Amino acid sequence: MNKKLTILIVDDDRRMAKTLKDILSVKGYDVEAANSATEALDKVKKTPFDCIITDIKMPGMNGVELYRTINKTQPEIPVVL
Repeated sequence: MNKKLTILIVDDDRRMAKTLKDILSVKGYDVEAANSATEALDKVKKTPFDCIITDIKMPGMNGVELYRTINKTQPEIPVVL
């Protein structure tokens, strides 16, 4: 039996995050959404994600800074900007 991949969507635009979550869920992935980099970092500490898809332009910490922060502690997680 194949394990479902778990994906984290990070976008400050709640509608965009929901749309991406819905599309990927229909395709068979387990998907969670975060609406800020801070929320994403909290989720990454609690859940082992197979992939992270993040917006680049966000208030506070942007997507590039989020990638660098995650990459320091969990470099094996692919992050798509």
